[in-house]
Amino acid sequence: MAAPATKTPFTAHATFIAGNISPGTMWARTTELKIIQIRGITSTGNITGDISGSALFVTDETFDMSTGLGRNHGELFVVTVGGTYEGSFQSIYAGLLSFTGTFVARGTDTLEGQILMGSYEGELTWPEAIPGVAPVVHMAIEGVILST
Repeated sequence: MAAPATKTPFTAHATFIAGNISPGTMWARTTELKIIQIRGITSTGNITGDISGSALFVTDETFDMSTGLGRNHGELFVVTVGGTYEGSFQSIYAGLLSFTGTFVARGTDTLEGQILMGSYEGELTWPEAIPGVAPVVHMAIEGVILST
């Protein structure tokens, strides 16, 4: 009989500029330009807290610009001193400025056998002094590390 997995709770914060590696490809799905789709937004930033390091997000998004509602999903890579977690995430936008979501990622290298999973809440802010710049993403993350 295998030993049960240990569960280690964690909290962390991530901050990054959306699309700072690549803004992706955007197009409108309707003639009124209300439904916007963006594919391949690539962003990187820092994670601090119980898990710290850097993160890379590759995101696909769909928004209704008239309501601010939308969804996104994609791949995530979290690089820490001990190794890398690779996985996926999905979010729901309650408006263009706030979102919630979930994620799951598997450890590699010395993190092999670990699964990082949890949820997050986030918001987007735009630097007022720099018009036309991409939003800054702020995420509060909580979850568990499952170790087998």
